[in-house]
Amino acid sequence: MADELNILIAGGGTGGHLFPAIAVAEEISSRYPSAKITFVGTLKGLEARIIPLTMWELITMDVPSFKGGGLLKKIKTLAHLPTALLKSRHVLHVVKPKLVIGVGGYSAGPVTLMAALSGIPTAAMEQNAIAGITNRILGHFVKKVFVTFDESAKYFSTNKVVESGNPVRRKIRESCQHRPVKHAGMTVLAFGGSQGAKTINEKMIAALDYLSDAKDDLHIIHQIGRLADTDQYLAMYRARGFAAEVFHFIEDMGKMYQMADIVVCRAGATSVAELTVAG
Repeated sequence: MADELNILIAGGGTGGHLFPAIAVAEEISSRYPSAKITFVGTLKGLEARIIPLTMWELITMDVPSFKGGGLLKKIKTLAHLPTALLKSRHVLHVVKPKLVIGVGGYSAGPVTLMAALSGIPTAAMEQNAIAGITNRILGHFVKKVFVTFDESAKYFSTNKVVESGNPVRRKIRESCQHRPVKHAGMTVLAFGGSQGAKTINEKMIAALDYLSDAKDDLHIIHQIGRLADTDQYLAMYRARGFAAEVFHFIEDMGKMYQMADIVVCRAGATSVAELTVAG
């Protein structure tokens, strides 16, 4: 139908980009139940795992990344961009969105750019104080840029910026109303974001030598980010006599926030927003 409210959300890769996008999609679905929301991302991003568990459709495409690598990789990336733009045009033709929202991550670039060049209303979401390269480029083309921190406003035209804060998923907000059964003693939740953080993982294990006197009063929940390392880290906790649960990825983070007495994590924008809401 011509009157259908089709919205395309492009980007992801990490939880820092994807989870605020999901929060926005939840709010749109709540206000406009008939709206059709489609996500566009890559098979390598977190969206490939999370979005299929939701009510929304995910379209995947191969999008080159500027991140990492030397000059040769960047040249190959630039050479691949025309193909990515053509694929983006095809996606836009199929979905026929009334609005395209780029939520950060390199996979947001081609789709949001092609939408803007095609005259489709566009917006970008910037979660971090220092704007990412994709959003810095898109800022020249989109109609609005929704920022979490006023520090990032300087990267965009003043008339485009809306300081909206960082949207938080409904499940995190609702978890504040229900206190789960806690473990005895103190529960420590450690995580380095959806992809883990090697330094936090290693330092958590190193810290155990200093916590041996308190191990009977501690319960540790640790998201390490890599499935292949789960058994190894669990074995290290057990070898030192600590009660611990080790996950490569935690689906219900809201529940874990409410179980925790203390959190050790990276200060990512989305993590900080969720911790603030969870109290």
